[in-house]
Amino acid sequence: MKKILFATIVPFWNRETGAQQRIFSMVKALMTHGHQVRIFFPGHAESSDHAAADQLGLDVAFHRSDQASSADESFAGRIKWQMDALKHAVENLAGGRDPADDHKGPLKLSDFRWPWAEDAFKKTVIEFAAQAIVCEYITMAYLVESIPVDLRSKIHCLVDTHDLLSRRQQVFTDHGQPHWIAVSEEEEAAALRAFDTIIAIQDDEANTFSKMAPGRSVIVVGHQTLGADASECKTSSDPEVFTLGYLGSSNASNVDGVNEFLDVVWRDLQDQPRIRLVVAGNVSNEVVPEFRFGNVELLGRVGDVSDFYASVDAVINPVGYGTGLKIKSVEAIAYGKPLLCTTAGWVGSTAGSVTVVPQLSAMREVIVQWLKDRQSFEEVRLAACAQAKRSVVETYRPLLELLE
Repeated sequence: MKKILFATIVPFWNRETGAQQRIFSMVKALMTHGHQVRIFFPGHAESSDHAAADQLGLDVAFHRSDQASSADESFAGRIKWQMDALKHAVENLAGGRDPADDHKGPLKLSDFRWPWAEDAFKKTVIEFAAQAIVCEYITMAYLVESIPVDLRSKIHCLVDTHDLLSRRQQVFTDHGQPHWIAVSEEEEAAALRAFDTIIAIQDDEANTFSKMAPGRSVIVVGHQTLGADASECKTSSDPEVFTLGYLGSSNASNVDGVNEFLDVVWRDLQDQPRIRLVVAGNVSNEVVPEFRFGNVELLGRVGDVSDFYASVDAVINPVGYGTGLKIKSVEAIAYGKPLLCTTAGWVGSTAGSVTVVPQLSAMREVIVQWLKDRQSFEEVRLAACAQAKRSVVETYRPLLELLE
């Protein structure tokens, strides 16, 4: 078993977004299989972050830009540390603010290159005696460069990509939406070449990564929502009302998708007393004010996602654009809930629990059919329950075998 160091500025212990769920599940899967995992977190953290990490049994090395890296550091060194913090605005970048809201525009890879973080990372690698390093996103690639040359050859360095960022940025640009980071394909390829192994989240991205970084190992590791397997696979508590649910962040593509669903699909369904829509997550705060429809409940942030899934009969994902694996879609299936989504909301193998429509408007016909013929819906629901029983080991096997 190995000592594995994760480097990330994503507070994944909160498990509020797809990215956070992805990292949490991967870390816990490695821990479950006997690996010793430590998290290097060079971002702003509140006392609640420390408490949440402790409660989940995570070993997190919190490093803040406004504190010295060692007790004997000189006063001048501590001042420089703080100057670097101000220069890079760490607390804003890692504290949950949407970078696209900043008047300076999207971030660049260079915005994440913090000298103080390189120093802290090098010390953590040495003290922890890391045998493998997993960087979350290419934004952390520069940290690998700080590893002493004599140690670098002994440490297997991996990057968990989550997405093709250059492709994702282009898709958002094509739809007139800002993206949190501006990165070219050349910049992304250069960052990928800093690693020994690239972790792709789906096959088509793995093929592209192989071309972008020749000679690097590329493995595909999907996503499995931990804890979902403990949920009871049953219908919601109210048999008289059919409940559709959506859980998502305030990502621009999520917001656009929900608002369009309300306007195009829900407008014709809102007056039916036997159906309701529950919208959860930060996307709830972004629903266009004039779209105030009947039978819609906006929950906002939820504490335990299992409670949300237990309260709905089926899940929708009306996203119109985006790239990468849609964690929220995978999560719905993991909880045994039938999924109704657009083509952009589902990229993966065919599953009996997933109903994919080419156009958003076609969702209305599917929902009406489910209401009229509950037996047909029950068949879809049972297929979702069967799909939910897939093995965590199967999902993470490529990574587990690599780290043996």
